[in-house]
Amino acid sequence: MKACGYCGEDNREGSLVCRSCGKLLRQTLSVIHVLHEIKNKPQLPPPPTRPELTLMILISQGVKPLTLPYGERVTLGRFDPESQLNHIDLDLFDALKSGVSRIHAAIEYMPEGPTLTDLKSTNGTYFNGERLETHETQILRYGDEVRLGKLVMYIYTQ
Repeated sequence: MKACGYCGEDNREGSLVCRSCGKLLRQTLSVIHVLHEIKNKPQLPPPPTRPELTLMILISQGVKPLTLPYGERVTLGRFDPESQLNHIDLDLFDALKSGVSRIHAAIEYMPEGPTLTDLKSTNGTYFNGERLETHETQILRYGDEVRLGKLVMYIYTQ
């Protein structure tokens, strides 16, 4: 286990960010902000031992983890006063500037595992570099790259 220097939380060996406060545990990840500057995806911690789905979102300050409710359908996008329950508001991650639609994509849980579906987004949903067609679904696996417009995130799941 590796203790966070900010909050003292114990984290799994190999973790880059604290699962409690989101601060970097070690300074080996260079800050990535502009999409065309991405050369290599960041090193991800080992897969979790219990079911969870965390998006590792790349922002100007580094990497910010966002753990989603496992087993529940969620939509991803910007603030929308008419959105249903389980909508993840990405405005804290410069979603508007990054071209994220109000209701951009959905994550659902199927027998095969969690899936990502584009919901008619304006600037596209990309899965491992390939643009998804409207309502196209892909199964998410540990380490997959997801891009909503220009907002880049990596999947951390079991």
